[in-house]
Amino acid sequence: MTHQAFIGNLQLGGPWTSGALTIWPLIGGGAGERDYATLDEALATGRFQVGEVGEAGTVPELKVDNRLDRPVLLLDGEELIGAKQNRVLNLTIMVPANAELTIPVSCVEAGRWRYASRGFRSSGRTQFARGRARKLGQVSFSLRERGQAHASQADVWNEIDGKARRMGVLSDTGAMSDIYRAKEDELASMTAAPSHEGQVGAVFAIAGRIAGVELFERAEIYARLAAKIISSYALDALDTEGLDRRPQIDEPAAF
Repeated sequence: MTHQAFIGNLQLGGPWTSGALTIWPLIGGGAGERDYATLDEALATGRFQVGEVGEAGTVPELKVDNRLDRPVLLLDGEELIGAKQNRVLNLTIMVPANAELTIPVSCVEAGRWRYASRGFRSSGRTQFARGRARKLGQVSFSLRERGQAHASQADVWNEIDGKARRMGVLSDTGAMSDIYRAKEDELASMTAAPSHEGQVGAVFAIAGRIAGVELFERAEIYARLAAKIISSYALDALDTEGLDRRPQIDEPAAF
């Protein structure tokens, strides 16, 4: 199936709303069998490991060792916790089977540079949607201008600090994960969006404004990543200062 055919066959489902967050499911389907693992699936095998680049480490890079016989999908914004400081992926990467790779990341824990563990584990979260979008814009610019997938580390930290202040969250190390933990109960109800047969993605609106679209080639991939993705928009929806305008019915289709 071509990309054009895939997009052309998508159908927009009815909206689901919780607080300032509105989600429209995208229903469709892809061809062929999935031949790769997600990050969480790969880490659970023990044959896929993520660690610092050398003993000293370096903030914008991590080392991936994939000993599986199939590739592993790393999603832009997925959070890895542990080692010398928590990081998020700078872009979506398919790690080849039986390969080692250095991957570009950004730090989401400004106040720690010491080992908490030798390797990383998945937090089950992604970077909140606003910060993820800003970071990806910077990465795209860096790739065009310098051929490197780098973001502004200062901007990533500033986004986390600003959100923590607005949401009244204190963190000893300036960790994004502490914001998610502090808002865990509120996020639970906002991430309970129903799933739909054949759902391959969704359009998201926050306080009446279309915030983004997430789309995968198969329903089973979206299903495995949906909780991470929805919570990233939900955290931003909690940070809206009372705005509650609902999107017009034609806005998601136009977007």
